[in-house]
Amino acid sequence: SSGLQVPISPATLVAGTLGAVRVEQRLPNGSIDTSANGVLSITSPTGPGAIQLFDANGNPVSSVSLVNGVANFQIRLTAAGPYSIQVSTTGSVNPTGFTTNVTAAAAASVNLFPDTGDVTAPGTQTFTLSFSDEFSNPTNYTGTATISYSGAAVAPSSPASATINTAAGQNSFTVTTQATGTVNVSVSLPRPAGAPAGGPLTDTSVL
Repeated sequence: SSGLQVPISPATLVAGTLGAVRVEQRLPNGSIDTSANGVLSITSPTGPGAIQLFDANGNPVSSVSLVNGVANFQIRLTAAGPYSIQVSTTGSVNPTGFTTNVTAAAAASVNLFPDTGDVTAPGTQTFTLSFSDEFSNPTNYTGTATISYSGAAVAPSSPASATINTAAGQNSFTVTTQATGTVNVSVSLPRPAGAPAGGPLTDTSVL
């Protein structure tokens, strides 16, 4: 068939990674139209985020063009979700496109909820952990949370650790207060493989 075609595109991408794309302008006989040159319009009107463009070597660029009927480049998407990406040129016949689904990257931060609580001692408070990647996409986490306390005493039954597997719904623990006063509840979890360099994932709530 004639017109623009996309023989290579990423069906899925992890947020922040690069995916290779190849666009070709074809003649009615199916061969590449080597006379086709021009800037490509690459848009995703309904996608959850912006499209970042890179050349085939991974260098950021502001635009990509057909050269002798072919364009090889890469895209980077940071917001998780489905993208329907449209590709066209000025006056092109049969504009084309492709779909890409972006999944969240490894956890880069943890949020301990609630941030604050008002529990009359003795009393209990259940905390829930949620995680986000470096682009603020919600993501899963599997590992062990180390839990520490400072301030007013908590009951011996309050856990010192918790097994976390958010995909399986294991993401909470319950603290029992024992004495009147403010309690700082802190969690620390190993930074997962694939996350940006840094120390453990940490957060603190106050009861």
